[in-house]
Amino acid sequence: MMIKRNLSAFTLIELTVALGIFTFVGTMLMFSLKSASREAEFGEKHFQSILLGQKVIEDLHEELWLNPNGFSILAIDSCKTKPTRIINGESIFFTHLQNSSPPWDYIDFSEGVLDSQKEPLYSQVSDFFITIETSRRAAKTSSSPDKNLYNGTINFSWRGKNSPGDFQIDAIFYAPITKKEVNVSALIDDSGITSNASYVELIGKSGGNNDLVSKIGKLNYIGRSFITSSFLKGALNEIQQLNIKADSAEAASNMSELYQHRSDLAKIWYEVAKQSLHILYYLETTMSFVSSNFSTSNLGPGLSGGYSYLYQSGFRDFDMIYETFVGAMRQYRSNSQSLLTKDLSSQRGIRQQYMIMMKLIDCYRVMAMIKTYPDGMAEYKDFLESLKIYASGRNPSLERFVVQEIDWATTPEELASHYPALTTVFELLQNKLPPLLDFAADNTAYIGFGYTEKKAASESKNVGN
Repeated sequence: MMIKRNLSAFTLIELTVALGIFTFVGTMLMFSLKSASREAEFGEKHFQSILLGQKVIEDLHEELWLNPNGFSILAIDSCKTKPTRIINGESIFFTHLQNSSPPWDYIDFSEGVLDSQKEPLYSQVSDFFITIETSRRAAKTSSSPDKNLYNGTINFSWRGKNSPGDFQIDAIFYAPITKKEVNVSALIDDSGITSNASYVELIGKSGGNNDLVSKIGKLNYIGRSFITSSFLKGALNEIQQLNIKADSAEAASNMSELYQHRSDLAKIWYEVAKQSLHILYYLETTMSFVSSNFSTSNLGPGLSGGYSYLYQSGFRDFDMIYETFVGAMRQYRSNSQSLLTKDLSSQRGIRQQYMIMMKLIDCYRVMAMIKTYPDGMAEYKDFLESLKIYASGRNPSLERFVVQEIDWATTPEELASHYPALTTVFELLQNKLPPLLDFAADNTAYIGFGYTEKKAASESKNVGN
């Protein structure tokens, strides 16, 4: 018996249609997979760019915090850099990354760069390029406060396995170049001058030029008010007590208490120096007027005769305030610098140490401007040399700043020319006060030293050494 089988198969048309469907589905699947791969790479690279960009922004802020001329050192001041690879030390922002061998407080170039030894990070960013563009928001000569600000753009680009890409981060940076204006009139109360007993006595016994005599009266009143002020007396009393406590803490090797006492001493001496400088700023024009118009006829028979002590006391006070300022600056510097010694620096973190360093730099700069203190510039350069040794291998931003500062710290004029905020201090301490100190010394029966005498004494001391 023959069994008949009903056989069936795909026709050519059916196979063609089926193949077309599968080809379409396969193509769409492959496209989807490739797109997902590109998106994954895109997301990964952008995330890495955000992290790298944040690092660069923090580095740039620190550069300007240490040095308002920092962008010039980095050659990124108001310009756009060429694309630079971030690996193998080609970009200055990706060195000093890791300390992998002793000494643990020092990173040399070979271990600090981003190279093939820093896997997996090296492979992840080996195709990255960085470009930086900056521009001041206003011209340096502008009166707008925007001249103290930079617009900055950090751009990262990469080649990628599937396609190139880039990511841009914008930021604003603060780099102050505005000259510091000093207005101490609002800080000093001179409303009681005309009712002051000494002022009334001076006017009554003068018989001379009213303008000159009133200026002498103002000099007497302001100077004596500061020297006998509760602020100065309180500060000096507190300093005496803190010195006793500091000595006790040091004898007991209590470094924590010693650090706090030295820190408090530095703060008080700083306030004394600041207030003294404010008074000198305020009295400089008054003293200049007195010195320019000082004569027997203008003083009158009273002040040029038996009552000369009335103006001499004002001159002595002026000199005393100046000496208080210089002495307070030296004491502030000494106490602040002690906080950076080996025994005390461990009491606070590295950020606090950097804050102390920058305040000390400001102090040394001001002292370098003092014409009656000729050792100021040499002492500043010695301090900078010690900072250079400390910064090497630890803080490249600080090291770059110190190298630049050493080049600039040649004369008070040269140093002040690079810092607008320092020019006012330079004018006062180098040009205006020295001749006034000489004038006060020449016209007072008893006074410490004028500028000329102080300079001679300093030179004599140096020769003897």
